[in-house]
Amino acid sequence: MKRMITMLTVITVLLMGCGQVGEKSETINPETEVQTSDFSSRNVSEIYIHETGGEDGRDLNWSISKMDGRNTVVFTDNNMKKSLTCLVSDKDFQILTGTDFSDYVGIKADMENIVDAVYSTIEIIYDDGKQDKAEIYIPALWDKLYEIINTYEPVSETGRIGEYAYRIEQDVFAKDEFEISRERGYYFDEENSPDSPLFVYICSGEQTIGADIYISDLSVAGDTLIITATETFPDDSACDAVTWSQCMVEISPKPENVEVKSTNGVDFPHIAMSLYHK
Repeated sequence: MKRMITMLTVITVLLMGCGQVGEKSETINPETEVQTSDFSSRNVSEIYIHETGGEDGRDLNWSISKMDGRNTVVFTDNNMKKSLTCLVSDKDFQILTGTDFSDYVGIKADMENIVDAVYSTIEIIYDDGKQDKAEIYIPALWDKLYEIINTYEPVSETGRIGEYAYRIEQDVFAKDEFEISRERGYYFDEENSPDSPLFVYICSGEQTIGADIYISDLSVAGDTLIITATETFPDDSACDAVTWSQCMVEISPKPENVEVKSTNGVDFPHIAMSLYHK
């Protein structure tokens, strides 16, 4: 009897050992170099993608992260010098960051002999600060990203954000402040009354015809109103004629502080009205 128990114990240990070998602890592909990653024990907090190649000669960046506590996807077309910022739901953000990267981490896809191949570098940052990298196209991830930007709607022209009521004009013709509009930056205008709204004008500066600027997001952090503006630029075939694009936010009551950010990473400086008003 003891001998039989001993044999069963040995068989059980062997079976458990075989089970451990069969677990998905790392991705194995003899044709690729694989970097083992304990993906299952971490949560993804940020994803950065650089996409190049293809028949259209694309040069695209994707950023999936939280900005000011909100789920954000930033899409940048480096060829067109165009950027788009999308605020996404918790569900969509979870779909993006919940992609099972364990099959892709450390893989560098061999697309050398594929015509019109798309090359993608994906940087994955976990909530503990550790990072992984993959160089491969993940169809499900891209399908979701393009679904998001194709259904994107700009911020509404009127509404409320926190305690503030706002009105947006995406295309403002420069009149008295024509000289100001030649500079890239933002300036304030307001009536001489404590109850009057604050007008924030945002200028792209002198650009060639085809360039544009529009307000893509409003948010509040403490006593600061944060305005995000997106700038678009024409390609090299555009004419040399110049334009001065402006947009405007009317906000009430007047916020204590205002910051104007750009989706291309170059924030707008404040233009002092005193330089132009005698």
